[in-house]
Amino acid sequence: MKKISLFFLLLACSLLLLSCEREPGGTTESSASLLPGTEGEAGDPDPDETAPLPAEDFAVRSFSDFNAAGTLDSHAADGKACLEASYRENYEFTNSLLKATKPYYPRIKKMADGRYVMFYQQGQHSWNTYVTTGDEIGKWKTPTVLFAQQSLPEVGDTRCYMTCDGVVLSNGDILAVASFRANKLYTKRPELGGLAMRRSSDNGKTWTPIEVIYVGVNWEPYVYQTKSGEVQVFFTQISPKIAQENTTGSSGVGMIRSTDGGKTWTPNVTEAPYRAHTVAQLLTKTENGVKIFSDQMPSVIELHSGKMAMAVEDRYPAASGKDTYSLSMIYSEDNWATSVGYDEQGPKNRKTKMFSAAGPYLAQFPSGEVLLTYHWANALYYRFSNGDATGYAAAQKAFSDCGFWGSSLIDGDRRVIISTNKRTNAGESNETDTLRVARFYLNHALTAKKHTVTVDGRSGEWDENTETFFLGSESQAQTSIGTAYDGEYFYLLAETLDQYVTSGDKVAFYLSNGARAFYRILVNADGTATVSYDDGSAGFGASLKEKKDAGVLTAAAVSGKIDDPEGTDNGYVIEVAIPASQIDLSKGKLSFNAILYNRDSQNGKTVSDSFDTANVNSMSTWFDLTLS
Repeated sequence: MKKISLFFLLLACSLLLLSCEREPGGTTESSASLLPGTEGEAGDPDPDETAPLPAEDFAVRSFSDFNAAGTLDSHAADGKACLEASYRENYEFTNSLLKATKPYYPRIKKMADGRYVMFYQQGQHSWNTYVTTGDEIGKWKTPTVLFAQQSLPEVGDTRCYMTCDGVVLSNGDILAVASFRANKLYTKRPELGGLAMRRSSDNGKTWTPIEVIYVGVNWEPYVYQTKSGEVQVFFTQISPKIAQENTTGSSGVGMIRSTDGGKTWTPNVTEAPYRAHTVAQLLTKTENGVKIFSDQMPSVIELHSGKMAMAVEDRYPAASGKDTYSLSMIYSEDNWATSVGYDEQGPKNRKTKMFSAAGPYLAQFPSGEVLLTYHWANALYYRFSNGDATGYAAAQKAFSDCGFWGSSLIDGDRRVIISTNKRTNAGESNETDTLRVARFYLNHALTAKKHTVTVDGRSGEWDENTETFFLGSESQAQTSIGTAYDGEYFYLLAETLDQYVTSGDKVAFYLSNGARAFYRILVNADGTATVSYDDGSAGFGASLKEKKDAGVLTAAAVSGKIDDPEGTDNGYVIEVAIPASQIDLSKGKLSFNAILYNRDSQNGKTVSDSFDTANVNSMSTWFDLTLS
């Protein structure tokens, strides 16, 4: 009996100690510190005198963990969206993996089993196209030749395959479609060119034999399945003018379609004049009585509204020989029901010469923003448009050091995979080519949900608040920033994945209620912080001073150990609470910006990471925060 009583006495004492370890709404010495001027500290502690936080082990969540389910078209009119590349998911693939010395024209699709398939070709003009699959975009299997060159002994030539595209159908089948041509005779013998198709019903493991689904010289097929299930193949159509007027410099966009999953195609084009359903062509000049058209490299999406949108590049011939290229957008509300006449320009519903661009590619996020990627001057750019794809914001660089014939794949509510060719020493004898593939995350205006947060460096209370901003393009550290509010405070959360947490790691938050005044709250990974305020009286940032009486609360928790050269950390969590009396929430809207600072060794270089389009020195570029 005495032993049992002693056991319960010890158990009671243990429970009492555990219950006293942290009071609700409080902080602990190891995970939090109050700002100078609030209860507790009198000023910032000297870094040399700060005791290191004890090592902890908990999950630090990623951007994808938070942003799992958004609202359809919630940001269709957003004008401040931007992409942020993930440094951890940014890859360059060389010949050692790709088995192609000059890889071009990458196209990545997501298969029914959640893995990825990538098509690309050997060389800019190409003789063979390749396929590979991978569990992730950084891990591809050994590629195989999907469309291999074939001898044409009857004409003394070779059939070459190029510009392969694919689509994953609603039933899980993959259709891969490539252009083919006779190498030497393609402008003289249109019947030797066409579109070839192969199908996989087992996520890319095996492929059916080649089927010819169109006859006639062409380039750049684009394969798409509409919401109704119709499969469409758009392509740069060249043969009609070759066959009827012996003219090789004219193009337009042809299309064939299938209502049975690619088993049969309409129109069934097998002979001269090799003319498919013509959805677009733009008159660029008349030469010796012959009309020359453009519209090429089509990319098509069915918008959430049901309207179809097509992006094309247009080539404008110049007497100097230096042709110019620009983007046109073309629209259809009847699924391209009407074919444009042989020598007609159409359709009328289009925007022409919008800006200089080549190789366009379209996609639409579930939240509504239309994403256009294109290449120009050896860089890959992107622009955002509204949900109708009618007006585009300023250009931003997705890849600043490369870009040719790129493509994009929406890979979740706010994730997109962008791929492109990288040419070094282009056109020279020592030219080298690789493929660049990266995952980007979408940042746009957020709505702060109403709920109360306990500022303790623990993020469990944010489980239902699923929208965050993302920073993480400049180093392996990447942070997701969430927002919330109640009647007393405005709250900020930063969950930072970081393999090496050091005393140089921190996040700077910028908040304004719409006036020229703003707060900057700089929080270190150990929870120590500095609050500064600019009243806007002396120009932006000129009167920024430390404010010790703001009543701001901060807390942090580290999964790992700060400044431990031997350890591998998971990251850290920061929470901030700004009194409503300081920030004025009455207008229901705030402006927000942030910078992530990361240092990967105790004495290493600090790298700063900011939103590409949100300039700290220009408040008009900051993101909008709406209070729900």
